[in-house]
Amino acid sequence: KYKLLRGVRMQLHWHETPAFRFAASADQVIDPTVRKNVARLKDYGLSFDLQLFPAQMKDGLTLVGENPQTNFILTHAGMLTGMEPETTEAWKTGLRTLSAAPNVYAKLSGLGTFVHRNDPALIAYIVDNAIDI
Repeated sequence: KYKLLRGVRMQLHWHETPAFRFAASADQVIDPTVRKNVARLKDYGLSFDLQLFPAQMKDGLTLVGENPQTNFILTHAGMLTGMEPETTEAWKTGLRTLSAAPNVYAKLSGLGTFVHRNDPALIAYIVDNAIDI
């Protein structure tokens, strides 16, 4: 019906740092209305861009699991927010969580958005980990 439409993105990302936050709450990804509407995407053959921070990826996997006929695109390769060891480990853990689903794909975009860097070393770090995981 909509020949030029391929997918939908809803900014569901919530972070304890207000400047990074977009969603009203951390659990908006599993809000009943969101779940109901994402479930309709399969009827149109549309993908869903999953824009989440690592702390939300477990709930993201719930949404993904409920919709096996829909492809999910992990926006900005999981939105790394810093290079501190605990931050990078949480990001890798989140990627591993979502990588268990066969209908999740990473989108390599906005890689330095929250780190406020865009140098070759950072890009290589994010891309290498996203591909390896």
